[in-house]
Amino acid sequence: MQLDFDLNTIDIVTFGIGNKSDDDISFYEIPIDANIRSELTHMIKHNFALMAADEDRPLPYETSEKYSSTEYLILDIEDNGIVGRSVAAQRYMKLNTALNVRQWSPSILDDMTSVFCYFARFRDGDGRRITAFRRAMYFKGILKSKNLLMKIVDDSLASVEDRLLKLDHDFDFVVDSGNFHIWRPGAFDIMANVGMVVMQAASRMVHDIESRLSFVRFDNIMDYASTHSRAARYLNSIRSQNLEGIECQHLIKQCQETGVTVEEIDGSIVVPDESVIGFLEVLDRRRYVNDLVPNNIERYRASSRQRL
Repeated sequence: MQLDFDLNTIDIVTFGIGNKSDDDISFYEIPIDANIRSELTHMIKHNFALMAADEDRPLPYETSEKYSSTEYLILDIEDNGIVGRSVAAQRYMKLNTALNVRQWSPSILDDMTSVFCYFARFRDGDGRRITAFRRAMYFKGILKSKNLLMKIVDDSLASVEDRLLKLDHDFDFVVDSGNFHIWRPGAFDIMANVGMVVMQAASRMVHDIESRLSFVRFDNIMDYASTHSRAARYLNSIRSQNLEGIECQHLIKQCQETGVTVEEIDGSIVVPDESVIGFLEVLDRRRYVNDLVPNNIERYRASSRQRL
């Protein structure tokens, strides 16, 4: 485990919510009692106990991978500039180091649809900080009008007229001094707005890739990726791979064998719009063939791939 924090010396715990308006998120701190501080401390320790039990983890977070609902992944903001340094992700890093957070007012909860997430900030005995985040699903799901919930009072049932909020058992991801420790990749993807981030970076990623694959025409690929999240995710993965040894004819052959239609025009590979995803899957090492049965070539697409 690579956490820059001592979970055994937690001395300060604070709690808050994130409110979303359009694409802007504001964070508010809410006073809590000792019982809630104790529960939040239990939650964060439970998180890392689960992470530590996940075999062969953490693995680096990759935008092109399809993950299970819970997997321990780590995103180093220095190693992944597209996502880690994006405005969307940096807002969570900044909250972790912020000395002051806006104080809430009860009216903020009048419109629960705007509550995007809740968070807990922790400080250990050496003054190091981590902040844990959870999408506000169950948190606001118990908020009901009166008469929908009941409690036992004097051996009878009575309606609960107070507004109720429910915490979860763990957090979606945790931020320390330089990393995102991700437990629910899907939640991180949504909260960090990964799809939009990579689409907006399509031209930058293509410029990086085409400087190493000069025999591929990327104009329409860039246009396609700027509006299609899956293509942009593949580009972000491809740009971090070894491309220098790829040869034009070998790439064409690989496309043909895996069922991807491309053309060769004046010594350059041209990819039709309908083949962009397939072509990027080839470059991202996701399309392959199997010939276990003689004279029967089988083509496959890998939704997730790890190098052996």
